[in-house]
Amino acid sequence: MRHRPTWPQHSRWRRSWGATAPAPAGRARRAREGAEAAEAAARAQAEVTRLAWLAEVISAYSDARYYQQALALTRDTIAAREATLSVNNTMLGLGSATDLDVAQTTALLQTARADLPNFEALFNAQVYRLSTLLNLQAAPLMAQMRRGAPALRIPPGPGTGVPAELLQNRPDVRAARFDVMQALAAVGVATADMLPSLSLSGTVSDTGGADSWRFGPALTLPVANQGLLQATRARRQSEARQADLAWRSQITAAVEDVQVGQSNLRRYRQRVSALDQAAASYENAYGLARTTFQAGATALVDLLDADRQRAAARLQAASARNDAAKAWAALQIATGAGAAVTGTAGGS
Repeated sequence: MRHRPTWPQHSRWRRSWGATAPAPAGRARRAREGAEAAEAAARAQAEVTRLAWLAEVISAYSDARYYQQALALTRDTIAAREATLSVNNTMLGLGSATDLDVAQTTALLQTARADLPNFEALFNAQVYRLSTLLNLQAAPLMAQMRRGAPALRIPPGPGTGVPAELLQNRPDVRAARFDVMQALAAVGVATADMLPSLSLSGTVSDTGGADSWRFGPALTLPVANQGLLQATRARRQSEARQADLAWRSQITAAVEDVQVGQSNLRRYRQRVSALDQAAASYENAYGLARTTFQAGATALVDLLDADRQRAAARLQAASARNDAAKAWAALQIATGAGAAVTGTAGGS
């Protein structure tokens, strides 16, 4: 025979509840503001890292194109010197040139040929650097880069000014400002902890069929630990002052970066103009020396000297254009341009 369980006629239970009134200074609000500022500062720091990555990419690409141009200029120099050596060998056979002339021309030719592996290695190093920065396989990128492309262009214009709103584009300045906001919010939280808090609590119970309830307010006065709370607030205030000084210092550094960038860009543009003119003059002088040498009116040593000056001037002009292009890019980065770019070429 099955027996049904029996239950007591009365159950005993107890329920408690309570609520705490917000502190007068708005502790929860200040804590929320601090959390939001910390999140914004973290995002700005991510943009700082992104700008550093972008600067590395631009530098590697610009250097790679410069070394590629240096290779092309050196191959052109080698072709010109091979032509000069051929003329000297012909003249040597006719008795109008000496072994010294041939030896000097050969030495100059071998010097140019020796520069090729160096420029090739430097070009490859920059492409490998790009493949790492862009998270791309080196072989396809190398093949693409070897097809060639123009060097970075130097846009005209004086650059950019440094108004306050422009400097706010810099993520490091914004990160420092958010750090100040977070520190000030922490001061507000520490101040709220020093104030009295009001709580309301109560209980409702049923014991053996007798219902009872009780509730009432409770005022908490942080008296015993006032020394600790005051020390905490003083520390938070000190941290806020430090954050403010760091923010002001970051603004000063940002202004300096832009001013240096503008100065460098102006000077590099002047250098590019002067070296381009010098390269054109040496090119003209080399052409004249070659023409007069073939006509027998100029000595070989003058032709070789013009050849050396022409080759050096062309490489210097190409290097100056590379420096100017990187200076322009550095100025844009100094004002925060490119900080909002997301993703990489590798899709990571």
